Amino acid sequence: MQHPVPRISAKNQVTIPVAVLEEAGLRAGDQSLPLALGVATHQPSEAIGVASARLRGAHPISLPDAYSLATARSADAEIASFDEKVLRAARLEGIATAAASGGRPRQH
Repeated sequence: MQHPVPRISAKNQVTIPVAVLEEAGLRAGDQSLPLALGVATHQPSEAIGVASARLRGAHPISLPDAYSLATARSADAEIASFDEKVLRAARLEGIATAAASGGRPRQH
């Protein structure tokens, strides 16, 4: 059975069809979903909020994007985005970005 391809929105959200989840033995909202996808979740702290506000003020990015950047910095993780404004802010801030081609991460 062919499934629709997961989509990534302009809001940096991934849409995964429910049928694909069920085929993998998962349910929407399942707490093991992030683990199954190899994704870590982080609860933002007050320090992340402050860093996000600073990033938002320094770069032409949205507050959710600023939270993503601040969280990546705090977790010593890479940021992945198709948004050039986010990637530029990451480069200027010295935050590692995941290579768009799926190759090695770029360090800036």
